[in-house]
This record gives sequence, C-alpha cells and structure tokens, in this order.
Amino acid sequence: MMYDKLWVHGTCDRILLTLRQWIMVYHTGKVSATGRYLTKPGEVSPEPKEIDVPTRYACDIAWTQSDLEYLIKILEAKVPTWPVTKDLRTNFPKWKYGRLIQGGSRIVTMDVYFTNLVEIYKLIEGMQSGQSQDVKRDLSEVDLSAIK
Repeated sequence: MMYDKLWVHGTCDRILLTLRQWIMVYHTGKVSATGRYLTKPGEVSPEPKEIDVPTRYACDIAWTQSDLEYLIKILEAKVPTWPVTKDLRTNFPKWKYGRLIQGGSRIVTMDVYFTNLVEIYKLIEGMQSGQSQDVKRDLSEVDLSAIK
C-alpha cells in the first residue's frame, strides 16, 4: 500500500479513527446553528410553513494534543484556504481547557458543518490509500493558452 508523504503511522491512524467516531456521533451533538426551511404542503401543515432546521452540531470529541496538532498541520499543507483549517488553528490553544481523560486526551467541543467533517475524513482516508490529491484549482484560474 502506498501512503501519502504526510502519512505518519500511528498518528494518522488515530486521527482517522477519531474522525470516524466523530462522524458517527455528529447528529447527537448540541445544535449550534439552524437554517430556515420551507416545508412542502402537507409535510407539517396543510400549507407550506417556514421552520428552523439544525444545520450544524457541536460535539465533544477526545483528542490528544499531538494528534489534533498534526491534523491541523495536514490541513494547512493540503487545504490552507479552507475556513475550517483557519478556525482549527485559531482555536487550537483552547485544547488545554478541555476535560482531561485517561491517556492524556482531552474532551474538546468541536463545531463544524457535517460536510466539512466528511471532507476532512475523505482527505485523511485518501492519504492512507495514497489517493489523496490537493484541492483542484478552479478552471477560471488556469491560463489555458499557456498549456501546450
């Protein structure tokens, strides 16, 4: 099996496991953001009705400092412009305020959109299989006349 050059056995395996566990409990977390949704006729009432629907959940996740730090470094190397990457780097010092548990991990509240969490998981999973790729550039950024 061919691994990505940033793949570190042990560390990345634990990161992948933590992300998988986070995905499994994501929708049981505390609602941290909602969005307006227009129901279909008969779905909630005879007429369409505007309701609040949860769009993001905050979950308590166990991280070791080194694993979370390395995840952030991977994201900074692979997808430095993602807002999630910047948010994780900005909030990383708050890790020390998490609840300490056995093994040196701390329970910290992680608050991202589910799609972002899945994208991170797929990135790390792709690194394990050697299938990771940097984010594709938008074609509007490419000068096609320079390509021979």
